[in-house]
Amino acid sequence: MALILGAACFPLNRALRAEALQRDRPSANASAEQVVRTYLAAAKSRDCDLVSALTSATAGPAWCVSDEPLGWLLDEDSSIESYAHLGPPQRYVSGKECFTADITQTGSFVAEPTEPQGYEFCFILTPEGWRLASQDVSGP
Repeated sequence: MALILGAACFPLNRALRAEALQRDRPSANASAEQVVRTYLAAAKSRDCDLVSALTSATAGPAWCVSDEPLGWLLDEDSSIESYAHLGPPQRYVSGKECFTADITQTGSFVAEPTEPQGYEFCFILTPEGWRLASQDVSGP
């Protein structure tokens, strides 16, 4: 009975996730700052569907890269524990804005969970709105 009930709930769960994704995704005319804030909040809450939707195809690995449901517990994936000090946008070229933030992460060999580390998140303007183009550790 539980297996049948679980199978019946899967399409409903998928529909609810799609509805939430549509609701939470910034509009195409949202500012880059609105999108980076939404992206960081989604990464922190492990909303991998929204993280993926806000990441360009050329960005490479981002948060939520593990295919395993609990991959982040197995150190296969980094998780944002918290973020702070979102800097003002840096405009290097037209259609590209970069932001710095201090990220405290878990599940990574890069930084201890208790030590914030500077990151730079660069977004490009696409027809769908601002999307993550690259991210990297910033600073020394």
